[in-house]
Amino acid sequence: MALIGAEYITPILLPDRAQTTKNTLLIAALMVTLLVILNYVGIKSGAWVQNILSLSKIVLLVILAVAGIISNQSSPAVRASSLPLSNHWWVALGLGFISVFFSYGGYQQTINLGADLKDSRRNFPRAVIIGMLIVIFCYLSINVAYWRVLGIPDMASTKLVAAETARKVFGQAGANLVSVAIFLSALGFLNAILMQLPRTYLAMAEDRTLPAVFKKVNPRTQVQEFGLLFLGGFMLLSLIFLRTFENIVNYVMFLDSIGIAVVASTIFILRKRPRESGQEYKGFRIPLYPMLPAVFIFFLLSITVNVLFSQSRQALLGSIFLLLGFPLYLVMRHLSNHNQKK
Repeated sequence: MALIGAEYITPILLPDRAQTTKNTLLIAALMVTLLVILNYVGIKSGAWVQNILSLSKIVLLVILAVAGIISNQSSPAVRASSLPLSNHWWVALGLGFISVFFSYGGYQQTINLGADLKDSRRNFPRAVIIGMLIVIFCYLSINVAYWRVLGIPDMASTKLVAAETARKVFGQAGANLVSVAIFLSALGFLNAILMQLPRTYLAMAEDRTLPAVFKKVNPRTQVQEFGLLFLGGFMLLSLIFLRTFENIVNYVMFLDSIGIAVVASTIFILRKRPRESGQEYKGFRIPLYPMLPAVFIFFLLSITVNVLFSQSRQALLGSIFLLLGFPLYLVMRHLSNHNQKK
């Protein structure tokens, strides 16, 4: 997301000759660094930044979507244009799910903030569902606008689809405005990650799978300082070594889809345990259980398979990285147990 934001804002900030891959990476790194600093100052500053960024990007995206849908730039020929598709349509659909899943992803991260909610049993599902509906509305609306203005072939060949749509509807000034909107959207995503992912480190440290330093919280700012700096440093290293958005997406999606499928499958165990012990189940309940989570897990694993066959190198590197995590987990548990005995 830092790379996406940097790609959209670079043409506005830099002249043509300076719009290089190196400078795009530098701007992405500066975005990460700035947000780490803002979140390090205090959790309230991070929350205010998140609220402002979220509201501004939703407003700008809705404006572009409405303008594109009612624009006179569209024509029947543009809307009827399509890309050639082989008989193996399900393969194309599966490959498309990789990007779709990435675009709609983020709902799974809300679990890290569950402990901070009041009346979480009632408000947590409501927050997730309302958030997902807002995201679905924004994405579907903006994609209808892209389709009406550009058509499918131009969408496939244009690198910055939102900016090109705005340029055709509003002119160059509109393209610049939308580029800023996408930049703000990327900042909002990064800020949300920096706010909630250190909570995972805290939970792991409490379970003694990470060193105790990860659960230290500054009592004045309520910030997990070491966890935040560790995450920011890891993000910067990822930019240096992976370098391109495509590499990062395929690498992340392979690990993410496996990880979320494994976590989702635990619902069967959590529901089974109380029944075996004769206790009442007091956790969250979902409709159409167990079919709904089973279908969810099936689609996650299908994304894993699609990445495996379409981007085998990234999948292999992801598998190696995943497997290396297990001995690291055992070492951390051993060290934590040893320190506790002391």
